[in-house]
Amino acid sequence: MDALTPDEQEILDGLFVKSQMPGYDPMLDTTEEERRIAAKYIVICLQQLAALGIRSQIVISDNND
Repeated sequence: MDALTPDEQEILDGLFVKSQMPGYDPMLDTTEEERRIAAKYIVICLQQLAALGIRSQIVISDNND
């Protein structure tokens, strides 16, 4: 899981564009595949930060918190 495939990168690029659209709702406007790729991208970023010796933490909550 060191990098995204070219297809995954294309989907992620499209997701970044889509997220800038007015009225964008990630729960309604993304597919399971897009969410999986976004999660993979986050893990890759955290691994790269760790390789640089940067400690990081991620907190996940829903909109009700």
